[in-house]
Amino acid sequence: MHRSVLFRYGENSQFYVIIFDQFGCEEVLSVLGDYVHLSHDPERCTDSTEAVKFCESCKDLDEYKYYNLGNEEKYFLVFMKGDFQHEMTVPVGFVKRFKGEFPGEIKLETRNGESYCVGVVKQPDKVSFSSGWGVFVKTYDLHTDDSLVFKYNGNSRFNVIILSRFGYEKATSVVVNDEFVPLHVQRSSRDDMEPVNPPNDHPETETIQMRSLPREGHTSIQKEILCYQIIMVFSYVISIVLMPFHRSIV
Repeated sequence: MHRSVLFRYGENSQFYVIIFDQFGCEEVLSVLGDYVHLSHDPERCTDSTEAVKFCESCKDLDEYKYYNLGNEEKYFLVFMKGDFQHEMTVPVGFVKRFKGEFPGEIKLETRNGESYCVGVVKQPDKVSFSSGWGVFVKTYDLHTDDSLVFKYNGNSRFNVIILSRFGYEKATSVVVNDEFVPLHVQRSSRDDMEPVNPPNDHPETETIQMRSLPREGHTSIQKEILCYQIIMVFSYVISIVLMPFHRSIV
């Protein structure tokens, strides 16, 4: 069972974390709060003799609370697989958790300030981005195993974070104008660049903080420098190596 984790560096050695399940939807407990506190929620079952009922009823309660969050607080993740060049399917779970009617046309906004109009096709079994999606794919040279994180921003707009197959942000989706990037840097930052393993001799250990991304009613992130992603297989990560920031351009 796969899980994906998006890390967003804030400041003062803090990383804000968004956790996605195997379907590309947010893990509800990572949004609602610490499970230790949720376990004391008076609305939750606490009878240990009804473990199965406890699980199901609590899941339903969590889903209900997540659904009633503002749509602007919700994210989803999609890996580029199959015939993604002309159409992209929105995770079913995100559509179900979207409060109200899903827009018929949207704008995709990247971190470099660009926006793209994309049509939405609604079918009984799926919702897809269609017309205009191909232009977005070509503009950012999306390839198989690249991944996109979408955050609904209200008024039919989605903010998009674009990550290469190695889990780093694509610089072209962040940099405002490639003309100001030296040619040798552009050449050395192609998607086919393999990550370089840092030396293992005398590793330095520093402390960082990881927190859930602030939601409505919390202090907003003051500075966003870098995003990257780690995929967790069977919910275990043996080790995490943070590459130097200056090598994060992909």
